[in-house]
Amino acid sequence: MAETSIGNGCNNSQSENNKNHATEIMLFLGAGASLPAGITGVEGMVNKLIKDLQKISYGEYLKIVTEVTEFLRNWVKGKEDKKVDIELLLETIEKMENINNDVISLLFEKKATFLNRFENVIAKNGQGILLSTMA
Repeated sequence: MAETSIGNGCNNSQSENNKNHATEIMLFLGAGASLPAGITGVEGMVNKLIKDLQKISYGEYLKIVTEVTEFLRNWVKGKEDKKVDIELLLETIEKMENINNDVISLLFEKKATFLNRFENVIAKNGQGILLSTMA
Protein backbone atom coordinates (compact mmCIF):
# COMPACT_ATOMS: atom_id res chain seq x y z
CA MET A 1 0.00 0.00 0.00
CA ALA A 2 1.37 3.40 -0.95
CA GLU A 3 1.74 5.92 1.85
CA THR A 4 0.77 9.49 1.21
CA SER A 5 2.26 12.51 2.88
CA ILE A 6 0.10 14.52 5.23
CA GLY A 7 0.66 18.25 5.80
CA ASN A 8 2.14 17.63 9.25
CA GLY A 9 5.15 15.75 7.86
CA CYS A 10 3.85 12.32 8.86
CA ASN A 11 2.79 9.48 6.61
CA ASN A 12 -0.72 7.99 6.98
CA SER A 13 0.31 5.30 9.47
CA GLN A 14 2.16 7.84 11.63
CA SER A 15 -0.80 10.20 11.44
CA GLU A 16 -3.18 7.49 12.72
CA ASN A 17 -0.90 6.87 15.70
CA ASN A 18 -0.57 10.57 16.51
CA LYS A 19 -4.11 11.84 15.94
CA ASN A 20 -4.90 11.87 19.67
CA HIS A 21 -1.82 13.95 20.51
CA ALA A 22 -2.03 17.70 20.84
CA THR A 23 -0.53 19.67 18.00
CA GLU A 24 2.12 22.20 18.97
CA ILE A 25 3.23 25.06 16.78
CA MET A 26 6.66 26.63 17.06
CA LEU A 27 7.41 30.01 15.52
CA PHE A 28 10.90 31.34 14.92
CA LEU A 29 10.76 35.12 15.03
CA GLY A 30 13.43 37.76 14.81
CA ALA A 31 14.48 39.88 17.77
CA GLY A 32 12.15 42.71 16.76
CA ALA A 33 9.06 40.59 17.36
CA SER A 34 9.38 40.44 21.14
CA LEU A 35 8.42 44.02 22.03
CA PRO A 36 5.13 44.12 20.08
CA ALA A 37 4.31 40.73 21.61
CA GLY A 38 4.67 42.22 25.09
CA ILE A 39 7.95 40.49 25.93
CA THR A 40 10.54 42.63 27.67
CA GLY A 41 13.41 43.63 25.38
CA VAL A 42 17.08 43.32 26.27
CA GLU A 43 17.23 46.91 27.55
CA GLY A 44 14.15 46.49 29.72
CA MET A 45 15.57 43.30 31.21
CA VAL A 46 18.16 45.36 33.11
CA ASN A 47 15.43 47.13 35.07
CA LYS A 48 13.56 43.82 35.51
CA LEU A 49 16.69 42.21 36.96
CA ILE A 50 17.10 45.09 39.42
CA LYS A 51 13.43 44.87 40.46
CA ASP A 52 13.69 41.10 40.87
CA LEU A 53 16.79 41.48 43.06
CA GLN A 54 14.90 44.04 45.17
CA LYS A 55 12.00 41.61 45.64
CA ILE A 56 14.17 38.75 46.84
CA SER A 57 16.31 40.98 49.06
CA TYR A 58 19.68 40.22 47.51
CA GLY A 59 21.20 43.37 48.97
CA GLU A 60 24.85 42.77 48.05
CA TYR A 61 24.05 41.62 44.53
CA LEU A 62 21.52 44.41 44.08
CA LYS A 63 24.11 47.00 45.05
CA ILE A 64 26.71 45.55 42.67
CA VAL A 65 24.27 45.25 39.76
CA THR A 66 22.99 48.78 40.35
CA GLU A 67 26.50 50.24 40.54
CA VAL A 68 27.67 48.38 37.43
CA THR A 69 24.51 49.48 35.57
CA GLU A 70 25.10 53.13 36.49
CA PHE A 71 28.76 52.84 35.50
CA LEU A 72 27.77 51.38 32.12
CA ARG A 73 25.09 54.06 31.58
CA ASN A 74 27.71 56.75 32.12
CA TRP A 75 30.13 54.90 29.85
CA VAL A 76 27.69 54.67 26.93
CA LYS A 77 26.73 58.36 27.04
CA GLY A 78 27.67 59.90 23.71
CA LYS A 79 28.11 56.51 22.03
CA GLU A 80 25.29 56.32 19.51
CA ASP A 81 25.65 52.60 18.83
CA LYS A 82 25.84 51.54 22.51
CA LYS A 83 23.04 50.98 24.99
CA VAL A 84 22.98 49.31 28.37
CA ASP A 85 21.11 46.07 27.87
CA ILE A 86 21.09 42.78 29.73
CA GLU A 87 23.77 41.34 27.45
CA LEU A 88 26.23 44.16 28.19
CA LEU A 89 25.45 44.05 31.91
CA LEU A 90 25.87 40.28 32.23
CA GLU A 91 28.98 40.29 30.04
CA THR A 92 30.54 42.96 32.26
CA ILE A 93 29.67 41.08 35.45
CA GLU A 94 31.05 37.86 33.99
CA LYS A 95 34.31 39.64 33.12
CA MET A 96 34.47 40.98 36.66
CA GLU A 97 33.96 37.46 38.04
CA ASN A 98 36.76 36.10 35.83
CA ILE A 99 39.15 39.04 36.07
CA ASN A 100 41.95 36.89 37.47
CA ASN A 101 41.67 34.45 34.57
CA ASP A 102 41.89 37.09 31.85
CA VAL A 103 45.25 38.12 30.39
CA ILE A 104 43.92 41.60 29.56
CA SER A 105 43.76 42.55 33.24
CA LEU A 106 47.40 41.53 33.61
CA LEU A 107 48.35 43.72 30.63
CA PHE A 108 46.75 46.74 32.23
CA GLU A 109 48.10 45.92 35.67
CA LYS A 110 51.66 45.66 34.38
CA LYS A 111 51.08 48.41 31.83
CA ALA A 112 53.03 46.41 29.30
CA THR A 113 55.11 48.56 26.95
CA PHE A 114 53.46 47.11 23.85
CA LEU A 115 50.07 48.10 25.31
CA ASN A 116 51.22 51.74 25.28
CA ARG A 117 52.34 51.36 21.66
CA PHE A 118 49.02 49.73 20.78
CA GLU A 119 47.06 52.59 22.39
CA ASN A 120 49.18 55.09 20.40
CA VAL A 121 48.57 53.24 17.11
CA ILE A 122 44.83 53.22 17.71
CA ALA A 123 44.83 56.91 18.66
CA LYS A 124 46.85 57.75 15.55
CA ASN A 125 44.99 55.57 13.04
CA GLY A 126 41.53 55.49 14.58
CA GLN A 127 41.27 51.72 14.21
CA GLY A 128 42.77 48.54 15.57
CA ILE A 129 45.44 46.38 13.97
CA LEU A 130 43.01 43.73 12.67
CA LEU A 131 40.76 46.31 11.05
CA SER A 132 43.63 48.13 9.37
CA THR A 133 45.07 44.90 7.91
CA MET A 134 41.70 43.94 6.43
CA ALA A 135 41.20 47.24 4.63
